[in-house]
Parts: sequence; structure tokens; C-alpha cells
Amino acid sequence: MGCELPRVNKCCCCPLRTGALIIGYYSLISAGFSLASTSTLIYQVAQYVAQNQDHPPPGLTSADVRSKAVRQYIALGLQLAGYLFYFTISLLLVIGAHKNKPRYMRHYFIVGIVNLVFNLAVVIVSFLFTGLLVTLWQLSACGLMFYFLLVIRSTALEMEEAARPKVYEMTETGPRSPNYVLTPPQYAPAQEPLMQ
Repeated sequence: MGCELPRVNKCCCCPLRTGALIIGYYSLISAGFSLASTSTLIYQVAQYVAQNQDHPPPGLTSADVRSKAVRQYIALGLQLAGYLFYFTISLLLVIGAHKNKPRYMRHYFIVGIVNLVFNLAVVIVSFLFTGLLVTLWQLSACGLMFYFLLVIRSTALEMEEAARPKVYEMTETGPRSPNYVLTPPQYAPAQEPLMQ
């Protein structure tokens, strides 16, 4: 037995689709800035190695400079890959919201849920090692992320419902009457639920 996530009708004061687009563009821009800043850090590490490899700082050898640089390259390379993935997923969200493709939005939703679970784990760890104020700030950020995911899910479900074919039912108007009336349209049952 599963529990279904709630649906929202609006994103703050704007329609769902507009809210999903705002969230998508914000994610896209923040991922772009993160890519740029990580690339700048990689360039700075390369500059540091070029300046200090032949003449290392006091207390360090040339091998120490190289090993520190390798560790920085690995960490920054992983960050760069993560931000590139986030940029790609955010681009899928924007395309899905613009072109009414709920399947694209589903990918962002799934990645967002995984990200939310990891962030909640960080909140638990930070509660153990940092103060309550930091934990409350991180918890509020997780709550905002959850709301954004609800907006995206609700938008995708709304798009799926609008795309379903309408079913018309023929009913007789009276006893033994050859006249038939079309009843108001009903939506066909979904083939597969988007998200539960």
C-alpha cells in the first residue's frame, strides 16, 4: 500500500505551468553558474600547479603540489559532472514544460526525489555535528525543494490528463426510443500513472 503525494493547483500565485517554467529556468541558470564557477576553479588549480611545480612553497615538495592538484582535479571533475547532469535534467524540465511533454518532466521529478533524499540525509548528519540553526536552514531548503517537486509533478499530471482522449457514452433518452444522446465527456482511465 502506497501513499500518494498531494497535488497543488497553483505555484504560489501563478499557474502550474508558469511555476514549473520558473523552477526550470532557475535550475538551468543556477546549474550554468555552477558549471562556470567549477570550471574557473579547475583553471585556478592548473595555474597554481604551473606556478608552484618547479618552485614549491616552503614545506612542500614538487610531488606534494602534484598530489594536491590531482585530488583537487578529481573533486572538481566530479562536481563538474554533477552540475552538467543537473544542467541536462533542468533543460529537460524546461523543454517538457514548453512543449507539453510530461515524460521529460518525470525525469526531473525522479532526480529531484533522489536529491531530496540525499539532502535529508545531510540534514540528519548536520544535526549531529552542527548547530540547530544550520539544521533548520537546511530543513527549510528541503521543504522548499519538496514544494517545487510537487509543482512539477502536478504540472506533469495536469498535462497527462489534458492529453488523454475523451470518452463519450451513448445513452437512450427514453424507453424503446431510437434517439440517443451523447453524455458529457469523461476522461479515459490512464494507461500508466505518472508518479505515485
